[in-house]
Order: sequence, then C-alpha cells, then structure tokens
Amino acid sequence: MEVFGLNFSPLSIEEITDKLAHDKESITLFTANLDHIVKMRKNSMFRSAYRNANIVTADGFPVFFYVSLRGISLPGRVTGADLFSAVLLRLLPEKHKPFFVVSDNETATRLECALVERGFANNMTMVPPFGFERDVQFSSDLARKIKERETTHLFFCVGAPKSEIWLDQYRQLIGPCHALAFGMGANFFAGT
Repeated sequence: MEVFGLNFSPLSIEEITDKLAHDKESITLFTANLDHIVKMRKNSMFRSAYRNANIVTADGFPVFFYVSLRGISLPGRVTGADLFSAVLLRLLPEKHKPFFVVSDNETATRLECALVERGFANNMTMVPPFGFERDVQFSSDLARKIKERETTHLFFCVGAPKSEIWLDQYRQLIGPCHALAFGMGANFFAGT
C-alpha cells in the first residue's frame, strides 16, 4: 500500500545496513521527511526520483507516524543521519570503495581524515560548486568520475531535492553502485 505515492520499506536500520554492506545488486535509497513530502507535491522530478528508488525510509517522525496510522507496519524511524553512520561503519577498505559528494570543504576534510585512518584511500570526497545540478557538463564528468573509481557506495549529501534528483537523472551513468541520498548525514557524522 502506498502512502504519499511512495512504498515505504519495512526494513529496520540493521536490515538495510546489511543489504548495503553485502548485496551486489545496486540499491538507490532515499529517506523521506516532511519537507520532502511537501516538496514532492510541487516538484515532479523530485516525486519521480522517489518513485524510482529501491528503498524509501520514513526519516521524520511526522512521516513515520502518518505511515503507521495508515496501517503500514514499520520498525521505526530510519533516518539518513543514522543510516549514514551505520553504513559507513560497516564498509571495509579491502572490499568497498565509497565516494562522497558533500556540501562543504570542512565536512569533506573531516570525513576523509576519518576514513583514511580506517585504511580507505584518500581523494574520495567532492564538494560540487553551487548550481552543479544544472550544469550538464560538470554532472556528466562527476558521474564518469564516480564510475571510473568503481565506486561501491555513493553517499550524496548536498540536500533535497538536489541529491535525489541528481541521483535519479545520472543513475545509469554512475555505474553499478549503491546510490544513497543522506541529506545532512555527512555533516552530522563529521560534526560540522
């Protein structure tokens, strides 16, 4: 049964994290909060991106509460910030190649330092310029870079609806990887 035109995932944070750490099949994951639901009413590209996602979680409490009232059993809220940390901590340097598109240089620096300490390669973060989502050449180059790096997990953390729409538009160009829109998840993780 759909709520807000979306099929919400019944998976817990642990089940989602397991899937993202072990599944070979590419997954696109978005975390819906009330702001997203409101924006989807007026933005057809945002709405379409959400409908194309493999996993949609109830991030905000009002969304979780309303979905539950509609009779859909969910294990609880599954937020982008919680998922960001949980997935990141399950990735292994010898097995996974994460790449991060984040909103600011301080977050990128802190995130990269934390990951290099865990044994990951450096140069795995990107801070795109303002308006990048409207720049076809930049976006195509970014998608090519993501694919050439053989990225396994793409963490897109530049806010909604930019992250979700970009991932939906460039999904075929980025190659077979998990595409994850986590809003401010990187900022929470980095403490910025």
